[in-house]
Amino acid sequence: MFTGYALSRTRLRGAKIVMMMYVFSMLFSAGIIPTYMIIVRLYFFGIPDSLEESAKMDGAGNLRILFQIMIPLAITFIATIALFCALFRCVDVH
Repeated sequence: MFTGYALSRTRLRGAKIVMMMYVFSMLFSAGIIPTYMIIVRLYFFGIPDSLEESAKMDGAGNLRILFQIMIPLAITFIATIALFCALFRCVDVH
């Protein structure tokens, strides 16, 4: 989840390379984790930038914005991902 937030909200050098690596790993390992990271990144893109800007104007730092604004907004999405991970893990066992 932190990777999805970092890739969607900050301007990192090499962000496109990181995304290409995730897509490349999905092609060969069919990994669930990279798939969810991409979905989380797209979810954070959907949250308006004005929330983050207003928090910065109020003096909040990046970690405070993440933990007090972004994560509470994404808690239902996080629960859905946790449910899917548990479901896929249960199917793999049986």
